[in-house]
Amino acid sequence: MIIDSMTNKVSFSKEIVYYQCWKDLEPLLQQKKIAYSFIENTKDLWVRDFMPIQIYYDKFVRFIYNPDYLQDKKEYLTDQKLCTHGMAYPIKESNINLDGGNVIKCDNCVIMTDNVVCENKNFQFSKLLVELEDIFNSEIIIIPRDVYDGCGHADGMLRYLGENRLLLNHYSDFDKRLRKELIRILSPRFELVELHYQTDKYLSTSWAYLNYLHLNNCLFIPIFENKLDDIALKQIESYTRLEIYPIHCKSTVKIGGGLNCLSWTIKE
Repeated sequence: MIIDSMTNKVSFSKEIVYYQCWKDLEPLLQQKKIAYSFIENTKDLWVRDFMPIQIYYDKFVRFIYNPDYLQDKKEYLTDQKLCTHGMAYPIKESNINLDGGNVIKCDNCVIMTDNVVCENKNFQFSKLLVELEDIFNSEIIIIPRDVYDGCGHADGMLRYLGENRLLLNHYSDFDKRLRKELIRILSPRFELVELHYQTDKYLSTSWAYLNYLHLNNCLFIPIFENKLDDIALKQIESYTRLEIYPIHCKSTVKIGGGLNCLSWTIKE
């Protein structure tokens, strides 16, 4: 299975060029000789959610993109087939409703929140799991969603750092019940490392430090020019040997997404 550390090309909506994050990101992509391109016909910036998911080098799967959080904002539902028209990649279709932001691919499993169950009530739970495991050819691990995240995605809750290590958001600070459940589900499989900010409050941008762009051996991490930036960057740096680059993302996070949301990464 293709995981983030294997990817070497990234694509974005053309609209990203109007945001500060692109001014930071483009020269770094050029410096690192990482191939990038723009996707046509997008209706919002969050290409991760509606573009096909690469499973293997020659296997891409397009899931249904009809999330609950856009049911009263249909104008933002991108026509997925228009975005992939003319692409050379072989794409298989799935009748499962699933956003790319709710897919965390690890070396030997895939993690999703239970939002995938809520959005596929036409499936029996057992059948849904079997179909997902068949698509990814891997075990599917379901975790409870973070109630503070209106999208129900996993990519602001945790990320896979490689070497069997998962990075968790700072639930030890503000949601010990959720943390306990995550540890129960995940600790038998992974070494868990956690962010901490020494507060008992949910911090409205803390999820976005985990919503980084992971390409090959590089992490491009959102920052916001606030006091948490240095704390988050130092902690993440202590947990990984990957190269870390801060990217100003205040404007995109303000409208709902970080760098993982903004990007579609593949291995060419």
